[in-house]
Amino acid sequence: MNALQPFEIPITGLQIGKHNFHYRLDSSFLEAMDAQYKNGNFEVELELDRKFSFFEIFFDVKGFINLPCDRCSENIDLPIDATNKLIYKYAEIESEEEEIVYVKPSTVNLNVAKYIYELIMLAVPLRKVKDCESEGYKDCNQKILDYLDSQVIEEVEEEQESQLAKALKNININKKK
Repeated sequence: MNALQPFEIPITGLQIGKHNFHYRLDSSFLEAMDAQYKNGNFEVELELDRKFSFFEIFFDVKGFINLPCDRCSENIDLPIDATNKLIYKYAEIESEEEEIVYVKPSTVNLNVAKYIYELIMLAVPLRKVKDCESEGYKDCNQKILDYLDSQVIEEVEEEQESQLAKALKNININKKK
């Protein structure tokens, strides 16, 4: 069986109005999507509102993804809480825009797995750390934290900054050669 089969929503014969779907996702979903991060658990609430000539789908994803901390490199569970809306419209050529997906009138099913995956990945923060201080650093690699604390960070002195500012002011970008 195709691992993404449960995300196929049959739209032929679907009544006009709202239809709710619920998905429980785990690491097998991330593996099926060939994700960079392989561990996580998510609850997905999906509301499909069928109109006469288009579909409006609201996604609500809550859960966590397990990935290495940028601070201490230990695996941490980062919370994921994301919502989005997509509109499916009929067109002769299948294509996608920012929030609109065009499907052919002969389309029988809408597969939402790709959009759920994208929503999860977009919800992963750029800086992957959690508030370890409030939890007493219980999940942290203490050796790495001790090493980081022992390092002296050199700050740029004000004099160097002012010299750089003067040099930048003297650059004339309109100067003819």
